[in-house]
Amino acid sequence: IILMEPGPLYKEYNELGYVFMPLSRYDLKRFLNRLKKNKTIRHCLANSSLTGEYAEVISQCGLDIVTLVHEMDKTILSCCVLNYLEDAMEYSKKIVFPSSVVLNSCIKLLKKDYLNKVDIRPQGIYRWPMVEFVNKSRAKQVLAERLGIDSSRNTILNIGSTISRKGFDLFVEACRLDTTNIYIWVGVTDNKYYDEV
Repeated sequence: IILMEPGPLYKEYNELGYVFMPLSRYDLKRFLNRLKKNKTIRHCLANSSLTGEYAEVISQCGLDIVTLVHEMDKTILSCCVLNYLEDAMEYSKKIVFPSSVVLNSCIKLLKKDYLNKVDIRPQGIYRWPMVEFVNKSRAKQVLAERLGIDSSRNTILNIGSTISRKGFDLFVEACRLDTTNIYIWVGVTDNKYYDEV
């Protein structure tokens, strides 16, 4: 597992396998060339357009890249990572978007047409332990029972970190504007921004 920087899932990743954090593109290239000696490693699953920072190096080392892009155009522009998105698109064998909305927001930023490499598939369902949740009405009933909420009311559920670019403040504002719905946010709450909002 190659990480661009340490994060909250580092410990979990470390339990799954070896974790490597390159200090530079050269550092990553040396690491991948050592891995290449093991002929069974041929692919790289890159999570986020930010991984485009290293896409050229990964491609030069002979690995086929599949990149999962989930960032919208405003995030890409506000984080100044358009060049990473372009490199991810250029060097990936396949680029997977979670929806046509995300795809269209990114495509309008690019100078080149990459649609022949694009696929749209929902992302983010890593663990699905209970088959019963596949049924929407059953899932709503189970959620209502577990949280002690009224299952007859509309439930608005959002999942994401409580950081400004995820729109936590807008979600809280929506809660204030329409109290007829039940609003649930699933995500990290131990930060200053959460406390302020």
